[in-house]
Amino acid sequence: MSKIASAQGGWEPQRQNNFLLSFEPDGVDLSMIQFALSQFPFPEINTVTKTTPWVNQVRKWAAGPVEYPSVTLQLFDYVDKGVARAVEQWHNLVWTPGDGKIHLAAQYKCQGSLIMFAPDMTAHRREWTLHGCYPRGFKHGDWNMASGDQVIVSVNLEIDWITPVTLYQSSAG
Repeated sequence: MSKIASAQGGWEPQRQNNFLLSFEPDGVDLSMIQFALSQFPFPEINTVTKTTPWVNQVRKWAAGPVEYPSVTLQLFDYVDKGVARAVEQWHNLVWTPGDGKIHLAAQYKCQGSLIMFAPDMTAHRREWTLHGCYPRGFKHGDWNMASGDQVIVSVNLEIDWITPVTLYQSSAG
C-alpha cells in the first residue's frame, strides 16, 4: 500500500510520476515524448561478477565492465501528434525497411536526459545523461476492437552508459 504524505520535519516521498525524459536524435523530432510518457524504468546498472570456489564457499568479485540491459519505454499514442511515427522514424535511422540497410551508429545513437524532481519542481532535483541511446525495436501497441483504451507504443531502448548530472540537489543545502 502506498502512503503518499509528508511528515513533519521532512520525509516527502518521491513520486513515480515526477520525471521528464527526452532524446534528440539527428533528423527526428521527438519533442512530443515528454508529453506522451506512460512508463520508463530507471535503467539497471549491473557489474559483471566472477566467482571462485573456496573451500565449501564461493567468493565473488567485480571482474568486468558495467552493463546496462535494455529497457522498455512506454508512450501514449495520439492521433494528431505522430508519436508512433516519430519512434518509427528514429528506428529507421538504425535499419531501413525498404532496403534492409543497417546504418552507422553515429547516425542513430544519441544522448538522452532523465530528470526526476519533487512535486514543486524546484528542489531535490536529480538528473542523469543517458549516452548511446537508440531504439533496438518498437511495437505499435495492442489493438482491440472490444476496447476503448489508449494505444501504448513500446520502445525497446538500448543505453550504453549513464552519468549523473546532479544527484539529490536540494535548495535547502
